[in-house]
Amino acid sequence: MTKTVRYSSCLHQPHWRVPITGFLWRTFDFFHRKGHVRITPEGLRHIRSFTPSLHAPFDVTAVAICMIHTMAPQSGLRGILEGWYLREGHLPAVSSPLPVLPAPPNWAPWQTIRPWSNDTWSLSVLLLNRFLNQPFGCREDAFLESLYDIYATLGPEVAMIEFMVAIMFFVRSASWVWSCLFNPIF
Repeated sequence: MTKTVRYSSCLHQPHWRVPITGFLWRTFDFFHRKGHVRITPEGLRHIRSFTPSLHAPFDVTAVAICMIHTMAPQSGLRGILEGWYLREGHLPAVSSPLPVLPAPPNWAPWQTIRPWSNDTWSLSVLLLNRFLNQPFGCREDAFLESLYDIYATLGPEVAMIEFMVAIMFFVRSASWVWSCLFNPIF
């Protein structure tokens, strides 16, 4: 017997996707203007200044930047996203080349200016791996339903899954962010 799992939102604000979409747009616009996704204490304060109040049981800004930093060094991710984008009939945004950074940023979650825990970073890695292995054309709600085994192992972090998945699907659908997210840094 197959157990059917239905997606049900864990975040308390009923229309959280609208403010989150605007927040992600502004966050990526901030990074795009810089040409990379490095974060400084000043940048972190700036992003926090426009973070929406969702009454989430986690730090929205820290989790967003953690997820972005988990995706950024994955060299093959851009190719996968471009393949999905083209197969869905979209044309990727044309971006002028960004300058190559002189030194790679330190992506380790335990280094300075990393306002997230090792567990948050580990969850972002786990979800990104599952995201990359999803079937072509998978919708966000179906993908969330496929994570039932991860939901079953978590406590208050359950709402964080939904937010991290929303970030990955935002990146998947917003080709204009790819040039700064995957800026060659080596």
